Amino acid sequence: MLSVWEEQSFYSAQQYTIIGSGFMGLWTAYKLSEKYPGAKILVIERGVIPNGASTKNAGFVCFGSLTELMEDAELYGIDSMLETTAKRYAGIQQIKTFSINNAVDFQLSGGYELIDSDPFFINEDIREAISRMNQILQETIGPDCFVLSDDKKNQLGFESFRHLVYNKREGTVHPGRLVQALIKICSSRGVSFLYNTEVEEIIESQDGVSLFLNNDISIETEKLFICTNAFSKKFLPDTELYPARGQVIFARLSSPLKFKGSFHYNRGFYYFRDLDGGIVLGGARNLAIAEETTTESGITALIQNDLEKFLKRLVPGNNPIILKRWSGIMAMGNNKTPVVKKISKRIFAGIRLSGIGVAIAPVLADELLEMENPGHNSRG
Repeated sequence: MLSVWEEQSFYSAQQYTIIGSGFMGLWTAYKLSEKYPGAKILVIERGVIPNGASTKNAGFVCFGSLTELMEDAELYGIDSMLETTAKRYAGIQQIKTFSINNAVDFQLSGGYELIDSDPFFINEDIREAISRMNQILQETIGPDCFVLSDDKKNQLGFESFRHLVYNKREGTVHPGRLVQALIKICSSRGVSFLYNTEVEEIIESQDGVSLFLNNDISIETEKLFICTNAFSKKFLPDTELYPARGQVIFARLSSPLKFKGSFHYNRGFYYFRDLDGGIVLGGARNLAIAEETTTESGITALIQNDLEKFLKRLVPGNNPIILKRWSGIMAMGNNKTPVVKKISKRIFAGIRLSGIGVAIAPVLADELLEMENPGHNSRG
């Protein structure tokens, strides 16, 4: 039961409401508050902080490793791969600009891919593959995106791997601080937030959209943006989408790391980076795709043991101590094209970010706003 004060403040009618306070939801709120200064904007989050993968990933800002992009081009076509890659790269540039005035630990320190053997290089030498991919990416990303760096394997401690491929155009960020920075700016612009609140039902009418919440309260809004990524089937059951759990560990080491930056292995199924003298390592979802197609958080012995085994290969003799274990829930589909669409006159969706939401969310937010009001550009 609401008081008149609560009804006129926390639960008052809105012009724009966003479900989900992960990167997709926050960038949408950020762009809306920039485009419509003074508008009534509300973000609803079912957890006390974002519940998906935004603050539970490895902290990469990347657009894909060499073998991952080669696989994407083979599975979905070069044009589809290029379109998605271009959006991810454009998003990285937006985060870079955003980081100038915000402490989000953004570092364009470059990234590497570790390669053992790969079927791609049976019929094509890795040098030829790099040259071909660089030519494909030249207009989208720029020249010489990938560089064979086998000469650095010993220096970085990766002697046991066959190849090392460098990409100077990716880096790392602190996802928790990026979320905090976006919330701070949105709040300063008058955006409101409701945490620990779940939307149970959405009903659209000619006059607006009614949101019925888990606490028997409803909110009216003129327009609604669904930014719930892996948890979107509840609102959009016909969307081709499935959840994908990514498990992660953080380990301290007995001696300093030889490497710095972001790293990929096995077509992006493994990923790691340095952090505070330790290492964040995630992945191995490919070992149990069916089991990891879930919205349930948690960890499993199979994947955790594999991550520990791979960690020992990365830092042999370093005696790593696991300090943290966690998981995040991503959203995947039959291809890697995000779902950004107008559901109706008043409802829009930006979901299915395919595990690269950190990089691509700013660009998808721009697309959502263009759908909401075509031709009305943001002042920023």
